[in-house]
Amino acid sequence: MNIDPKDAEATNPNAGRGTAPDAALPPLIWLVPVAITLFAVLPLPYGYYNMLRVVVTGFALWATWIEYERSKGAMEMPVIVFGAMALLYNPIIPVHIFKELWVFLNVMTAIAFVRQYRESKRAVGDGALSD
Repeated sequence: MNIDPKDAEATNPNAGRGTAPDAALPPLIWLVPVAITLFAVLPLPYGYYNMLRVVVTGFALWATWIEYERSKGAMEMPVIVFGAMALLYNPIIPVHIFKELWVFLNVMTAIAFVRQYRESKRAVGDGALSD
């Protein structure tokens, strides 16, 4: 099925424009991995940490793509950080580290996603957060 670019513009008002890849989503969505990684510093059942791996990997891959698009294909620091985060938290080949280091990594992960939340708010033009 061939789609005429003019038809795509008619059905999608953002087609062909330089909008942020995450502009259609509410910025608060980025607080989900923040909450689950900060909650993970508590002693919880092993199943919670498996769920955390799936969620954080998904959000990290998504953030990697968004940052890659924002940087127009350049390998800037956020692309590398979120890509490394996706590898670290991946549930398929889990990385096993001692609890104290995981606590530190969870806090650093939360900070990275707070940054993504702030960038997302700027991308959609909401000036509620100030530096």
